[in-house]
Amino acid sequence: MGSQNSSFASVGNTLRSIAFFGSVHLYKRYCGSFIGVGWSLLNPASQVLLFYFALSYVLRVPIDHYGFYLASGLIPWSFLVQALSNSAMSLTARRDQFLSFPQSPAMVVAGDVWADFVGFGLALGLLTLGRCFTSPETWRILFIMPVVILPLVIFAFSTGLVLSYMAVPFRDVPHLLQLFLMTNFWAIPITYHWSMVSDPTLSLLVKWHPLALLLAPIQVTLQSGSQPSMAVTTAAFSIAIVALAAALVLNALKRRTFILQI
Repeated sequence: MGSQNSSFASVGNTLRSIAFFGSVHLYKRYCGSFIGVGWSLLNPASQVLLFYFALSYVLRVPIDHYGFYLASGLIPWSFLVQALSNSAMSLTARRDQFLSFPQSPAMVVAGDVWADFVGFGLALGLLTLGRCFTSPETWRILFIMPVVILPLVIFAFSTGLVLSYMAVPFRDVPHLLQLFLMTNFWAIPITYHWSMVSDPTLSLLVKWHPLALLLAPIQVTLQSGSQPSMAVTTAAFSIAIVALAAALVLNALKRRTFILQI
């Protein structure tokens, strides 16, 4: 019983630390802002509206429930881009803090990801409620969504931790990351469906893109209003677990020595 209480206390302390770092990050980001966290909703909403107008009314993309399909891809993608971009600079941006007061790098990165998750969770929650409102028979996705987004959140934290460690000796990592994300946006079926790619080889590459597989469960759930297939869910969790394993190994190797390079 004592060991169980100790474990629960340890988990509670970890969650409180993550919430603290995330709250500090949110405060610094939105301090003095008129609408505060509301910007985390307005930014993806404006993106969705602009893309929806251009692709639905101008180019007329032939996808059922295209608004939900587009939003279910753009909102998670925005979260992933924001989380990875901020995480890549989590350690280097806090150089003075780490030098003056020892902190857990994993906790700091988790706090940054949590700060970005707040806006993502609000936006996705509103989108899910909107989907249920337009099609009442899809109310079950309210219970499915927490499981569906889990691989993306795990991947964002794990990859963010890896990038944060890599950026300590190699300060070009955040810039290379931005280039990678920018070029891969159109390689992922967010604004289109992979079946619309005419070339068979390119179609397979787009369909099985690792980042596309992470977004697929959310897209399928919100567009179809039903649970994604086991294959889609398994693929997303597999990618997340591989990323988490890599992050845990690197954290074990670098958490005590990264300070020498920062």
